[in-house]
Amino acid sequence: MNLEVISWTLDEESDWYLVSAGQVFSSQNIDGGLFTTVFTTDSPAGSIAVGSEFFLGFSTGQSFGAAGPNRDAFGWIELMRSASGLVAGGNAIAYEAGGIVVGTAVSVPEPSTALLLFAGLLGLSSPRQRKITSQSEGLFPCNAPKAMRSTRASRRA
Repeated sequence: MNLEVISWTLDEESDWYLVSAGQVFSSQNIDGGLFTTVFTTDSPAGSIAVGSEFFLGFSTGQSFGAAGPNRDAFGWIELMRSASGLVAGGNAIAYEAGGIVVGTAVSVPEPSTALLLFAGLLGLSSPRQRKITSQSEGLFPCNAPKAMRSTRASRRA
């Protein structure tokens, strides 16, 4: 079966790709050319061969910069061919995320969020230094006034 975009009413910055279950659908993988393009920013890709069951991944953002869309929403939809046409099997979307795992509702954190989490875990796992006070320091602190030290010494005598 071939999939072809004939007409559309989509978000102006919406991009659609042919994806597979279990893949991480993210900006990094989109920019790396991991997925077959179905539709990008008002531009259909043409006819694409698909099986009787397939997934489409979509991404959108809040703005469009010089380098392209600033993607912060990622989703997927499973489509199955039936006698009456295409039927949706399942779908999920992750807002303000770095991506989503296709076929699940698991979002992928943005790289900066993952880095912050890693730094926090590293900080928690580092050993803490503790100052150990000897008993002699507790009885005769070096910074205690001289009169106080002599009073303590006279009590012991």
